[in-house]
Amino acid sequence: MSDPTQERTQAVRVINATGLPSYETSTLAEVFQIASNFDASTGKHVVLSDTVVSAFGQVLQIRDGARILPLLKGPDFRNLDPPRFAAVLDSTLDVVVEGLLVTDETSSASTNDSDTAEQQPPSNPRTPALSGRSPQNAIASSNTTPPTSSDSNQQDTHYHVSLGDKHAGGDGVDQDYQAALTCYLRAAEQGDATGQHRVGLLFDKGNGVPQNPSAALEWYVKASQQGFAPAQHRIGMLCLDGKGVSRDYVKAREWFMKAADQEHAEGQWGVGHMHENGCGVAQDNTNAREWYQKAAIQGHAESQWRMGYILECGLDVTKDQKGALEWYLKAAAQGHVLAQRNAGLLYKNGEAKVQDHVKAREWLSKAAEQGNSEAQFELGRLYEEGLGVAQDMSLALQWYRQASQPGGSDTMRHIGLLYKNGDRVGQDYTLAMDWFLKAAILGDIEAQFLVGDLYYNSHGVPYNYPKALEWFLQAAKQGHASAQFFVGEIYKRGQRVPQDHVKALEWFRKAADQDYVDAMFELGHIYRDGRGVAKDGVVSKEWYHKAMSQ
Repeated sequence: MSDPTQERTQAVRVINATGLPSYETSTLAEVFQIASNFDASTGKHVVLSDTVVSAFGQVLQIRDGARILPLLKGPDFRNLDPPRFAAVLDSTLDVVVEGLLVTDETSSASTNDSDTAEQQPPSNPRTPALSGRSPQNAIASSNTTPPTSSDSNQQDTHYHVSLGDKHAGGDGVDQDYQAALTCYLRAAEQGDATGQHRVGLLFDKGNGVPQNPSAALEWYVKASQQGFAPAQHRIGMLCLDGKGVSRDYVKAREWFMKAADQEHAEGQWGVGHMHENGCGVAQDNTNAREWYQKAAIQGHAESQWRMGYILECGLDVTKDQKGALEWYLKAAAQGHVLAQRNAGLLYKNGEAKVQDHVKAREWLSKAAEQGNSEAQFELGRLYEEGLGVAQDMSLALQWYRQASQPGGSDTMRHIGLLYKNGDRVGQDYTLAMDWFLKAAILGDIEAQFLVGDLYYNSHGVPYNYPKALEWFLQAAKQGHASAQFFVGEIYKRGQRVPQDHVKALEWFRKAADQDYVDAMFELGHIYRDGRGVAKDGVVSKEWYHKAMSQ
């Protein structure tokens, strides 16, 4: 068996960058062999980045087919020093370069150019860029000094950003945030504000790297120093949320204003958000609306949604349901789930002076498919009642069940009532109990009463007065009048619990104070008969009179 730690060679061939983003490699390209050594720290055969750079010059990336090879990282997620990548010994790797491979004569001349070698910048261990050179490991070198003109540099950085966007978005290639980061860093390290912002976003969102708001802030600051409005907005967001920096509403608003002053829609939204919520400034819906409108006119979906909400609710402005619907529809068309839901509700309820159940179903369906539980519930109601669609209880229940999954107790209770009452579905007390219990456990007061009611009346379960009392008490203590009455009934009758007229009187009075008629009659009986209290015909008649007058 051969020694796995012995030196091996890695086959590589050179591909010109002009061939990207196509991943079809040329079988005619000359194949080179590069030394690959066993790396004890990673347990892999590796190739040093300096070896490749020294051999081929301005290297953009190294690929194994469509996969861009990342630099190996240590436990701190920083690139190992010196930078290296894992060899793929059974494959021929593609080395993507800026220009064509130069001749041997040029390579030899460049290898002897020690001044050029000394001017190479040191490798940044935080980035996966292939940089630096190590003459003792190089098999060749080429005089491929990067362009020095500003136009050429700008074209170069735009290329890297564009390529990074393709990798980040999976545009024509497999989505690969590591590859995107490599490309963005090449632009960012040349001072490109867009590249710096993109690197910041990857750290901000944790795409391809561990989420690191502090690192994101560093890159945003670099871009913002060049007046890059999107980065200014992101700094504002970090200050607003207290990520990577102490929460500071005043600074957040300052950064939002820097972006807003450049007509940046997200910056304008940020200023509006600060005014609407009173963050760092006095709460002011009028100012908020003005800033939201600036952004909304530019097509900013979140601002369009807020404009609709302000008009629908009449926040320091005359209520305007029609105007609200117009803004909701603009945001909804961009996929804004809350705008889709609210547009659907306005159409369903006819609150914008136009009731249209077909359009209601259209927008509620879009929001429901994005997982909005309220839209799912309302869509179920449309199918249950046959509004704008053929009545279909199967689909209604399907949407109700989806709405209940995030823990929507209202929906759970509604499903339970359908089975309890047999409304448009077969009556099934067992399923009713299942759904009531789900909602009751989540603290739904009405569901707690309904669980008690099933135990009290032996619907789907044997009579169980202690269990009924347990659930009635949970609802009664939260002010549920019917539950208070039935607690009184159980104590009055002594149904599988000790009879207690004093407690019965107490709970009947609580229910009667909420105008519960049956409880008023019971109080009349109690004072008439003197159960748990001295007989009092006058008070008895008063309660009877109250009950009769309801």
